[in-house]
Amino acid sequence: MIDIRPQSNFTPLKELDEQLERLGLLAERYFADDPKTNQRR
Repeated sequence: MIDIRPQSNFTPLKELDEQLERLGLLAERYFADDPKTNQRR
């Protein structure tokens, strides 16, 4: 089966733990979609 997910900094984590890769992908997405949630105060 071909994996069509986009390449990410977290893609190599899939070999260790798919859930960890998924969390990394979500973090990357939320960083771009909602940068205010990533600001330090």
